[in-house]
Amino acid sequence: MAADTPKRTSVSWHALGGDSLQVAGNDEPTVWSRLTSHDRSLATDSLTVLRSLASQGPVTFASSMLSVLRAPLLDDVPSHVESLALDASSVDIEVRRMAWDMLRMFFVEQGEVNLTEWHARACGAFLDSDASTAARYLARDVPSLRSHAQPELTSPFWPAIATLAAVGLTQSAADVLGLHSSWRHADGPSDALEAVALLLRQRPRDDALPNAKAQWTNEARRLLDATDVWATCRHSSDVGGLQILLLVLAGDDATLSSVTGTWVELLIARIVHARSPARSLPSRLQLRQLAESCVAEKPPSEEDSTLALAYELLVCCCDNDAPGAVRACSHDESLGPWFLAHALEMLPSGSDHLPNLGCDQREYYRLQYACALLPHIATRPVALRYLAMCPTYGPCVLDAVVERLGSNGGDGEHLDVLPTILLAENLGLKRASAAATSRLM
Repeated sequence: MAADTPKRTSVSWHALGGDSLQVAGNDEPTVWSRLTSHDRSLATDSLTVLRSLASQGPVTFASSMLSVLRAPLLDDVPSHVESLALDASSVDIEVRRMAWDMLRMFFVEQGEVNLTEWHARACGAFLDSDASTAARYLARDVPSLRSHAQPELTSPFWPAIATLAAVGLTQSAADVLGLHSSWRHADGPSDALEAVALLLRQRPRDDALPNAKAQWTNEARRLLDATDVWATCRHSSDVGGLQILLLVLAGDDATLSSVTGTWVELLIARIVHARSPARSLPSRLQLRQLAESCVAEKPPSEEDSTLALAYELLVCCCDNDAPGAVRACSHDESLGPWFLAHALEMLPSGSDHLPNLGCDQREYYRLQYACALLPHIATRPVALRYLAMCPTYGPCVLDAVVERLGSNGGDGEHLDVLPTILLAENLGLKRASAAATSRLM
């Protein structure tokens, strides 16, 4: 379809969802889900960031949009994860943040990729995983531990610490270890507990010199062999829990595998506790190969769509495959119409032409998002501004929308149409505005 060929469109929306856009020449309409309450609240803030893209550039745009996604939640990782309710709406927000942050790190920042930091920000996306992930420990188990007189005797205490330490959430692991009841005893903690807690808090930063990391790892191994230290423990569970924690800190691969629940956690654990003396982070090729081995060892179940999405995105990012990343995102329902309407600003494939539609990818997904906003009176002004960014289809879609609004001819319908017409005029969509006005005369 040539770019200058007139486009015929129709728009429909329904109370139970399934809003659709029909473009002439296509056999099937494009159909998308209804917006959630978070989608509607996100619309205005996202538009503000998008309109500042030209003046701020892609790096600031990507970071600002990540902040918009994070706005309803706390920034601190443990508190942030604990604040999440285990419901589909909260997890969908986290999935968007996870995917956005990954695309930002690979396609916008374009330097060394620190997946440990990515996971710390994005671990809430994996709350609905069947495995006992670090996020689920923080959201479900750690809050309940605070009410126990002796939390170290409950089943989640030591596994939670080991998993959190494995994936580099060291402060969170240390905080949980600080709930041990012996810190409140008159005699104080055992020598073993005190020594391991100190070592945990001294974990070198990711950018520390190789010698510092080697010395820290060697100290973990030395404590494992210090039999006199273990004799001070009051409970056998302390001995077992602390020794597993030391094996994690020493980078024992079998232990890292046993304390991580998903391929993502295993990948992060192997990056955090890598035995290589090299200071630099893994290359993109190394990340891809490491991710493949972790998925082979801990494949996601068919129900774990987020883990599957994370793997597909990571492979595309490592291969610099922007079209592949778009395909992966377009097939994931939890990302919704909002995601690609904005994420394509970070990807080089946004300007790729779609010959069967006569527009580029960027306009196609903006159009989808605008049409998802249109049925709601509160978000219709925002939708019109997105249509103004769609030079090929914007005017004719607005024309179809106003026709749909005024189809019954009642006074109430006219009251709804008039503000739409005025806003369309202000946005320069004058052809659609004039056509709609003539129908109201």
